[in-house]
Amino acid sequence: MIMSPGKPVIWRVLGDKHVTTASTTDKISYWGNISGAFADGAVLLPLLVALALTTGYSGGMLLASAGLAYVVAGFIFKIPMPVQPLKSVVVAALAVGATMGEIRLSGLAIGLVCLALAFMPANKWAAKVPRSLVHGLQFGLGILLIFKGLDWDYTSLAVTSDTSVMVVISAALLLVIISEMTSLPLMGWLASTALIVAAVMAYMGDAPAVPAVMESEAIRFDIILALVLPQLALTMTNSVVATSDVAERYYGEAAKRTNAKALLTSIGVGNILSASVAGLPFCHGSGGLTAHKKGGAVSWHMNLIVGGTLLLLALGHVIIAPVIPAFHPWVVGALLITTGFFHMKLALPSLQNNLWRWQIAVMAIATLLTRNLLIVLLVGIAVYLVLKLTTKSTIVKDA
Repeated sequence: MIMSPGKPVIWRVLGDKHVTTASTTDKISYWGNISGAFADGAVLLPLLVALALTTGYSGGMLLASAGLAYVVAGFIFKIPMPVQPLKSVVVAALAVGATMGEIRLSGLAIGLVCLALAFMPANKWAAKVPRSLVHGLQFGLGILLIFKGLDWDYTSLAVTSDTSVMVVISAALLLVIISEMTSLPLMGWLASTALIVAAVMAYMGDAPAVPAVMESEAIRFDIILALVLPQLALTMTNSVVATSDVAERYYGEAAKRTNAKALLTSIGVGNILSASVAGLPFCHGSGGLTAHKKGGAVSWHMNLIVGGTLLLLALGHVIIAPVIPAFHPWVVGALLITTGFFHMKLALPSLQNNLWRWQIAVMAIATLLTRNLLIVLLVGIAVYLVLKLTTKSTIVKDA
């Protein structure tokens, strides 16, 4: 079949025949971007709700800053680029009871460090990071996402937690199997439908209003240090090196702007500005990229869709009612487990290598034992060095 030059082409496999359908490209792109836009909501929205309910953050400002960051990221990177809370900072802050001021200073510190690194030979340094180490972190993050889905809080539902876990596992298996066998973006369809239902229920009064939280004047710098150091290590690896790697594998030449320098600049400037207005401390996570991709997103216009939606929700938060829509717990669990599975698959190049599969295996065990990506990173570095030292250099080839 002869196609006109420059015409976008989509290849599908029907039985054993390859069918080229260029005329449906725009329609597929349009609906794919809509469905993929909210596939990462299982990570974004619950953490936004938690921050708003337990700290002095304004729910409206969190939604607005996340929406604006999504829009800007789309224009910068020209691929579906996720915006996620700095998970290590946010989760640790919730665990230790950090105040909004401490979280803002942590975000500011991370932004300043990232921006400073952007003026250094970041791309050259990133190229030297072993791919097997990146794949090990991707595999570990996938495991953590699966555990997060299994461990989600289902106690608010009428059924037992064990029943909820069975429902979530069944739904995730169905999503994985159908997604593997077809090109249907089921994750995106599920997330989009869940967001519509959540928004309707929230504004009908079936969601907790975001209270005003008194902010403590005392700043505990030991807390800030505990929030910043682990996040910096994870940002450099998962949000910069791994995100650049995943973007290239998913979007090829279209991801040429997604390099270490650009990611560091975006995270750096974004967090400095966000901290100044008490907005969301954020990064561009590789797990979020997987969620959007498997949800069906094919172009950067997805960012305009999700960003615009978050900005509208922020407006509704101010004008109508101070609420943030939250996915049903079963939806959150199913999306987290499914995203975790597809993220683990990114490690296949190293798993297929007779040498580096051992590094992935040890990092996976470290993930299961500690559930701490910083420890997993340190274990992965140690295993990599041992393998390099104990194996002849002539046969050591990084994946």
